[in-house]
Amino acid sequence: MVINQQKLELYANKLYRGELARYKEELEEDNIFSIDLFFEEEEKVRRIPVTKSQEKEILDKYKHKCVICNKPYDKDDFEIHHIDGDRSNTVMKNLIPLCHRCHKKVTRNAKAKLKDYQVRAERSEENTSGIPDIEILDVDIPRSEF
Repeated sequence: MVINQQKLELYANKLYRGELARYKEELEEDNIFSIDLFFEEEEKVRRIPVTKSQEKEILDKYKHKCVICNKPYDKDDFEIHHIDGDRSNTVMKNLIPLCHRCHKKVTRNAKAKLKDYQVRAERSEENTSGIPDIEILDVDIPRSEF
């Protein structure tokens, strides 16, 4: 199956935005919070199963294929993906069928984006400590100037 990279990126970005919003909410409550723990806690706490009728409606809507790679539906190889990552949000517009392979790629991509965000945020906090960053230039200074 050929993966549609644009769709993969689209759904990874949507998942990232949802996860980022929840991550920021959690940071407000507790400044020390692990991203890996965040993903694990989200799955444990908020999971609301998609009903059989919802699953059937979603599969019918998307012609029993993975939204990203068009792989035909196989009950052992498909998942209903929550677009915004909120597993308690089971409205139809938040659900799409993905094969395991594409679901894993979307999740991995979104998780990497969230980790990048955290690293950038930590660097930003370090740089605002009141001590300016010093850029070291590789310049030869003649000895006579010492």
